[in-house]
Amino acid sequence: MNKTLRFASFPLPAPPPDGADTSPTVIDSPAAKRRPPRLARGTQAETRCLEGAVLGRRYEVRSVVGAGSWGTVYEGRDQRTGETVAIKVASRLLTRSAGGSARFSRESMATLHIDHPGIVQVLDAGVCDDGTQYMVMEFLDGRDLADVLEREGRPSTARALEIAALVADALAAAHRAGVVHRDLKPGNVHLSRTGRIKVIDFGISKQRRTAPSHELTSPGSVLGSPAYMAPEQARGCPNIDGRADVYALGAMLYELLAGNPPFTGATFVEIVEQHFHVAPPPPSARAPERRLPAAVDQIVLRCLAKQPDERFASMDELFDALVRALALLDGAVAARVARRGGALHGRRRAGRSVGERRARRGGRRQRPPAGAVRRAGWLRLGGWLAAGASAVAAGWLAAAHFGPW
Repeated sequence: MNKTLRFASFPLPAPPPDGADTSPTVIDSPAAKRRPPRLARGTQAETRCLEGAVLGRRYEVRSVVGAGSWGTVYEGRDQRTGETVAIKVASRLLTRSAGGSARFSRESMATLHIDHPGIVQVLDAGVCDDGTQYMVMEFLDGRDLADVLEREGRPSTARALEIAALVADALAAAHRAGVVHRDLKPGNVHLSRTGRIKVIDFGISKQRRTAPSHELTSPGSVLGSPAYMAPEQARGCPNIDGRADVYALGAMLYELLAGNPPFTGATFVEIVEQHFHVAPPPPSARAPERRLPAAVDQIVLRCLAKQPDERFASMDELFDALVRALALLDGAVAARVARRGGALHGRRRAGRSVGERRARRGGRRQRPPAGAVRRAGWLRLGGWLAAGASAVAAGWLAAAHFGPW
């Protein structure tokens, strides 16, 4: 018999062993269909026994679409609704480690508090009698950004800024919910076939509202991807905040523009030492052929400041800066991104978001849709007719009361 998973807080297990595959939680991609999924040691037997199983008396497990040391992701079907879902099952390596179930439940706990279309949606979670812990998520049709970079190369400058702005918009919602991602990288940004952006894999996220006695990370522990890791996170500081994600997004945008992260090296220590002590060159110096605007260099270098106080104070502030820079290259895309962010987060005033107003000043002025113009015209005409009818009625009442002149 299955039972509902009761989430609790426990100390986090140690990081995965060297060489373990920590590929992100994704996805139905053409690449995944062309080659066998990469499975961590100990997961092959688990894969064979779960395909065809029904979890929670509801979710039918179909085929593997991705795997790593923390778990295996299957394509599945919700038998109640008939919808295709993604089912992430915790690996035995994770469940046997100290506090491993808490690490797995962290992802669903974090995303359940965030209501944003740019964050992967967790639909259900549970644990079976044999201790198999699983999580049911929306099925993502497309590829992660790391796969896109590997196969197609760098996007255009405008597309890179658009991706960064949409990621900032999604993470702004996470930060407002008290969740810091802490592992932002191209492999954890998913691009659907329709162009939508989703941030995934909150497995090592941190909830700022959690009581200190219930923290899932111990002081001094280092979790994350070194190429995108903020200096304070690399030091194992326990009180990191959303500005660590700002740093990671800056490193990711740097890679989108220049082709590589700001710092590379053969070992973890070599990369981290550069995060501590080396000032990165502006992306325009690494990619002079792009002729990047100075505003783009300024945004990236401010994100990559060594001290958190020198970075953007919030993802909302970074979002607006990215929209302004995007407006210098493509006003139409900037206005569309700004409208999406303003509508989702209620940052509208006088009918437009802050970012949209700035985009309209910086880029081409966008004409409103024809339908909106017609509706506004009919509303104005209706107002004039109502005012005229009121004046006629007032004259008639005056004549009836006082008599003719």
